[in-house]
Amino acid sequence: MAWLLQSETEQGNAQASIPLERLHQLVTDYLRREGHDLSLAKNLFSGMVERVVALVSRVEGTFEFEVQPLREYFAACHLYYTAPQSSPGKEKPGSKPDRFDAIAHNFYWLNVTRFYAGCYSKGELSSLVERLQELASEEQLRVVSYPRLLAATLLSDWVFTQNPKSVQQVAELITNDSGLRLLLASFRRGSAFRSRNAAPTELTLPPKCGRDELFSHLF
Repeated sequence: MAWLLQSETEQGNAQASIPLERLHQLVTDYLRREGHDLSLAKNLFSGMVERVVALVSRVEGTFEFEVQPLREYFAACHLYYTAPQSSPGKEKPGSKPDRFDAIAHNFYWLNVTRFYAGCYSKGELSSLVERLQELASEEQLRVVSYPRLLAATLLSDWVFTQNPKSVQQVAELITNDSGLRLLLASFRRGSAFRSRNAAPTELTLPPKCGRDELFSHLF
């Protein structure tokens, strides 16, 4: 549901809400697809609304997530945990790197991208570093600050802390000469990136999240 509402909101569903009838249908379709007893639909619905309080009804007959970050978090979880495995000889589109590329390119999905990256396990972080490097090297993006701002934000979110080598690689991405100039310029002139999202307002990194690398590079 979070994935559907996040997508539909981008396309014009200003209320980010869903009618009660459609919500019941989504729950029923999910239970059928997973092979569960369809009679669980009522209990599952009441759990989302009454106990977990993830959903609220601000307009009679419709439901929405109580707060936008909750919707973005569950959308990220859905994208991450439903991504197919793509193995040699059995390649499939829509893998975790493919999905990261898709949402990382779209500013609207910034917070979803942050939650999505936070789902990565230690063994997957090198793949995430590679995707950030590719993003920053693309012809249309290599001369703008967005890829470095995203990388700095993920460092600040403690995404790479489990793997010091990944921290060093991402820190190098944002502190190389061109990357640092782009970042500092964006902070000086103000950025729409941080006006709509919880992105850093200055280049400040926590301990074990690139602070030492940033300090050394500046000296």
